[in-house]
Amino acid sequence: MGEGRNAIFLASKGWRVTGVDFSAEAVKQAESRAAAAHVTIDAIVQDLDVYKVGHAKWDLIALFYMHAWFHESKHDVPRLIVEALRPGGLLVIEGYAGEKGDYQTNEWLRSFGSLKINHYEDVLDEADWAPGKRSRAVRFIAEKPDGSKIP
Repeated sequence: MGEGRNAIFLASKGWRVTGVDFSAEAVKQAESRAAAAHVTIDAIVQDLDVYKVGHAKWDLIALFYMHAWFHESKHDVPRLIVEALRPGGLLVIEGYAGEKGDYQTNEWLRSFGSLKINHYEDVLDEADWAPGKRSRAVRFIAEKPDGSKIP
């Protein structure tokens, strides 16, 4: 969840939001920013390799710039995510692409083949927090269909 920018945005649009981060300082900042924005988020300090994401629990899972966890987790992350989504639930991912340790071209298309792909792009673009600096990024939105098989 980091400092909560996306969690706070979703909460401001009416979503009930749970954000997880291993950094107590990041969670503290997210809670402070949420309070200043007059929204409520459930902010949890925990490593995602320990956090129990559950089964068919979430309407939306959003991963932003989570390269290290995606590639280095002790779990099969695609399977964990697909299992955690409710039927009809959305998966949204954005991250850097191409360099060692980053996401690779079409990686998500292969990793999440059981989901319905709604959007995929591999672009050269500016991140919100780095105006003027263009980086290669990939963006992905997919939906878990009813009866989706786990890869």
